[in-house]
Amino acid sequence: MRRAALVIAALTLAVGVEAADPLRPHPHRGILAPFAAPPPSPALSDEERRAVEKGDVGRSDGRRMVVFTVDAPPEQV
Repeated sequence: MRRAALVIAALTLAVGVEAADPLRPHPHRGILAPFAAPPPSPALSDEERRAVEKGDVGRSDGRRMVVFTVDAPPEQV
């Protein structure tokens, strides 16, 4: 284990790691364009809708879909 850590450290030094410059602003300013419209509601089959209404959202393959309503006007969300 110690040997692996030394190899990783040596490779890191050999390749070189460049960190962000703390004195320069990051090029991504975190400003996104607003959505033009809300996304379409997912199309649920009758069977899926009944399962959601019962609270049964489990699947054997581990996949999930989450559907919820936000109680706020679209402009606020």
